[in-house]
Amino acid sequence: MRSSVSIVIPAYNCAPYLDDALTSVLGQSHAPHEVIVVDDGSTDDTQDVLRPFARQISLVRQENRGLSHARNRGLADATGRWVLFLDADDRLEPTALEALLSVSEADADHVIYGDKYVISHEGAIESRVPGRDATGPIPSASRASFNGSPFEPGAAMLPRALINALGGFHQRYSPCEDRYTWIRAGSLVEFRYVPSVVLHYRQRPGSLSKNRIRQVTGSLRARIDSLAWLHEQHVRLFDVEPEPAALVAEDLGAVYWQREWDVVDAVLALADEYQLAHPDIARIRRIRRYPTWLVAVKDALDRRRG
Repeated sequence: MRSSVSIVIPAYNCAPYLDDALTSVLGQSHAPHEVIVVDDGSTDDTQDVLRPFARQISLVRQENRGLSHARNRGLADATGRWVLFLDADDRLEPTALEALLSVSEADADHVIYGDKYVISHEGAIESRVPGRDATGPIPSASRASFNGSPFEPGAAMLPRALINALGGFHQRYSPCEDRYTWIRAGSLVEFRYVPSVVLHYRQRPGSLSKNRIRQVTGSLRARIDSLAWLHEQHVRLFDVEPEPAALVAEDLGAVYWQREWDVVDAVLALADEYQLAHPDIARIRRIRRYPTWLVAVKDALDRRRG
């Protein structure tokens, strides 16, 4: 059981890609301990695609409750020493588990991650993207994860006991629930990197990461709440800890000058929810829109700097 890996695949209306994902998992050079597919209320042909794999997988069906809940539902049934969460529209490199396990230790807890290929909607490899450096003594991985996840969940393997201790994934931070997980995990264990491609990450229209409001507000929630959690654990990430109000003001300014007005409204609502006060938040709330001539000057200066 020391090298046993449970693979959890949450699936919601991903029938065109599910065969590819399952074939990559079941064809691993190091066979997974178990493959758990959670059909999160799909309304497409997911069940038809899964039928030929019935004897090789464990299937859980539930009403649609979101990605984090589906991952956690699969986690509840997992029994392996390690867990890898693979999105249903991605696939694994044939030697992914073998590569990740090559740096594992039987009696030590750590998160292990590798590189990814970005693949097209049709599955063609477009580029290789290395995992961002999250190695080093605790809490190096937390710092590396603070401003963006250093890798996709499907490119990482983590101890089942660790993810259970963290309470699994939290829908509140979607689509940044993985970042909230890595920030906290990095305060407890070291992260280890393998210089091998382990994941094929598919870019497709309409994916969750395309939703800018959820992306920006999820990022802010993940950082603000993880700082509070780390404070309770008496863990400091930085010499000067960022203030939640300053984090919100910085992101608010960015989306403001990009004229993403619906995102601006969402971030202002988040500032109200957390009861955060900052001069830049107050300024944008007060004037709501800068004059057209000032925006034009800002754009001209940005072009000149570029």
